[in-house]
Amino acid sequence: HLGPGHRVLADSFERMARIIQRSGGSLLEAERLQERALAIRQTSYTRAHLLTVSSISWLAQIAAARGEVSRSLRLQGEANTTQEELTARLLGAGTAEQKRLLAVELGESSNVTTNLHLHFFPEVEAACELALVTIVRRKGWVLDLVASQLAEVAAGEPQLADLHGRRRRLARVLLSDDDSPQALEVARSDLEALEAELGASAPHELITL
Repeated sequence: HLGPGHRVLADSFERMARIIQRSGGSLLEAERLQERALAIRQTSYTRAHLLTVSSISWLAQIAAARGEVSRSLRLQGEANTTQEELTARLLGAGTAEQKRLLAVELGESSNVTTNLHLHFFPEVEAACELALVTIVRRKGWVLDLVASQLAEVAAGEPQLADLHGRRRRLARVLLSDDDSPQALEVARSDLEALEAELGASAPHELITL
């Protein structure tokens, strides 16, 4: 049984709100559902969480569709700032997969921010300023994320070369005429130790931030 504050319900509320909004349904109903999703996520996670940021951004888009300039820009500005704070936190300590997903999220929210200006508020100076600042700032973030990922790949190359070398040594022992159990055990242990080390440092699925 799912309680009224279960995280799964927040996902369902957001999906329903998106469908209503995209199909031209009641914006008031879409807003109500997004606000319920946001309330659950703020309690289940924190304000500084990618799913919470998603709810805030969708509320900004609903507000834009209703012509609420100040509220829309305030909400999207908050979503952008929170997302950038998460990026700063994970830039040095996050896994490669977390950084990849963050780069995608940064791109998507940049598109949303730009769309608020170009599609909804083309004559509003504040909307233009938010879009411009976001694009310039995000360009730097994405470049930092890509540089970090490239550095991780380069740092891992010696380990991969070592892995291939240990596999070759084990293969030679297995194919040689030397039936020494000790040589086989040493080669196998060396390989398993490195595989365990690489496995521990491999990217993991992004669950929470």
